[in-house]
Amino acid sequence: MSGKLILAIPNGSLYESTLAMLSKVGIGVVTNGRKFEARIEGSDIFDRAIVMRPQDMAEALVDGMVDVAIFGRDWLAEVGLGDQLITLAELNYSKKTNQPVKIVIFSKQSELVDREGILVTTEYPMLTSSFFKKATIRFSHGGTEQKVAFGKYDYGVCVTETGDSLSENGLVIVKTILVSPTILVTKNDSQELSYFASLLVGALRSSNLRLLKMNVHKDLLEKIISVLPALEAPTVNQLSNGDYALETIVPKTSVANLMVELQGKGVSGILSQEIEIAC
Repeated sequence: MSGKLILAIPNGSLYESTLAMLSKVGIGVVTNGRKFEARIEGSDIFDRAIVMRPQDMAEALVDGMVDVAIFGRDWLAEVGLGDQLITLAELNYSKKTNQPVKIVIFSKQSELVDREGILVTTEYPMLTSSFFKKATIRFSHGGTEQKVAFGKYDYGVCVTETGDSLSENGLVIVKTILVSPTILVTKNDSQELSYFASLLVGALRSSNLRLLKMNVHKDLLEKIISVLPALEAPTVNQLSNGDYALETIVPKTSVANLMVELQGKGVSGILSQEIEIAC
């Protein structure tokens, strides 16, 4: 694959977080009012972007309308076109968290019952039909939780990120149908798209990491290296006074405790920096 490509960007809940992810790798998406086409800045791979419904992206890829798309795996499974497309990467982000969303069956009761007379409202008719063979399945345009909470339907099928809204409305998850990470998908793979995928994965991965820099007395070097939870071997450079400058990448969640511990062991000049991309 060569030349300028068209990138499909999801509207709705993933829109802002997708733009933020692209921005981390230096790619800007410039929109013009309500126009669905957008200009791409900072990348020679793409000619332009199209902002569209995630539900339509798999079909758009198969038909050649777009070359690469970012959307949830749920819509790839729902339309049944996965065997015609290539998933380049799983991108660990959703609307609010860095975790994949889930497609769930929920109800006021914890038992799954499939029989005539049962009503199911769903945002995913194809996926739902695998679990309900006798019940009546009706498509939901939205407000799926409300329809079940008010008693109109026995079960609902929807996407949830945390499950908090379901529980707050007296509903329980009966079964998880699918864990749905955000994915980068194409019909025709290429080396440049593989590199692009690795950049996005690296940008998301870096949000959970920090770069620690510090000065270490020469007599403490081996002791300090042994306590660092480094993802890779630390970089060590000797200073003019015989001491060492040390750099290492550590999980974000360990930074605070680690900096306190390092100071207690005599380390000075500790600096914690954010990482833009960690490929």
